[in-house]
Amino acid sequence: MLTVDLRAAAKIKRKNLINNLNIVREAVGDNCKILAIVKADAYGHGAVECAKVFIENGADALAVATFSEAKELRDAGIDSEIVILAELIHGEEQESQKLNLVSTVFSAKDAEELGHTATEGKPHRVHLKIDTGMSRAGIYCQDLSLISVAADEAEKIYSTKGIVVEGIYTHFSSADSDDRIATDKQFQLFSALISELEKRGINPGIRHCSASSGLLYYPEYSLDMVRPGIMLYGYSPKPGDEFSQKLIPVMTLEARVIKTTRLRKYDKISYSGTYTAPCEMDTATVAIGYGDGYSRLLSGIDYFLINGKKAKVCGRVCMDVTVVDVTDIGCIKGDMAIVFGESGKTADDIAAKLGTISYEVLCGVGKRIPRIYE
Repeated sequence: MLTVDLRAAAKIKRKNLINNLNIVREAVGDNCKILAIVKADAYGHGAVECAKVFIENGADALAVATFSEAKELRDAGIDSEIVILAELIHGEEQESQKLNLVSTVFSAKDAEELGHTATEGKPHRVHLKIDTGMSRAGIYCQDLSLISVAADEAEKIYSTKGIVVEGIYTHFSSADSDDRIATDKQFQLFSALISELEKRGINPGIRHCSASSGLLYYPEYSLDMVRPGIMLYGYSPKPGDEFSQKLIPVMTLEARVIKTTRLRKYDKISYSGTYTAPCEMDTATVAIGYGDGYSRLLSGIDYFLINGKKAKVCGRVCMDVTVVDVTDIGCIKGDMAIVFGESGKTADDIAAKLGTISYEVLCGVGKRIPRIYE
């Protein structure tokens, strides 16, 4: 239960984080490193606390998207390996070096510019990203005819003064698809490039290409390290598959009933009166709204769980509250409404109604919702 002074909270279960991390370890074995993804505030779960759990329970390193995310972890006393999955921007180079962070480089030009900022005798530690088909960032290498050209640019980076390349990676665009063609092609290109570098006498470093989808559905492509993200937080990249039964949602989002009302037939509910009471009914006003990340698009189509029963959303979701039907529930002020979690309704259920994915639902839980760790 929530403490009396909280209107809503996201309850984070550490034991579920550990369960999901153990599933990753079981999938990849002991000889493959785990780079636990804690970017975007650990997909809304709280980066610092989740990072501590992962490192204490067998993750080899942590990954974030930005320098500021990495600095937050260092400021919290986390001294493990941290990889930034992006290039540093101007002004971040020296502090990144001071904090012993590993960043990413996308091109020889950018690597050279980064190298110029290195402190004498202490090069920047980096991983090199290869674009094998995602078309976002990295050395362009989307066809076998481009292997030599891509290797030429990579070779320049490996020899750049002020830079030490400790790893090389790519990112699968479609590993959660039932069609293997795109993923197999990307892996073929990545492997061909690495082979070319090795022929040139270059040690590519740690090789990695698989995020959650890759390590679950293409275990043969795990290489030296994997980058689990969404699965650590309890969701499969393919909702409803076999892994959905093993992974346990980590976050349970709850909100308090702050008012109950007995409505008459034909009373209107919420903005613009889009819902009309079909008969006398009991409603509950729940202290969560789109200002907390509960989407307005869920108006009239979603439900909360109150006392184990479904309470349908009535009328438009407001910024701070949502009204639900509790006619047959016997709800009172102070009762808790479960928005999603591990108790029968998940972020996948909400995502399906919004036409999106669990990642967005989790990341969207607002900052004014406190995280409570259990």
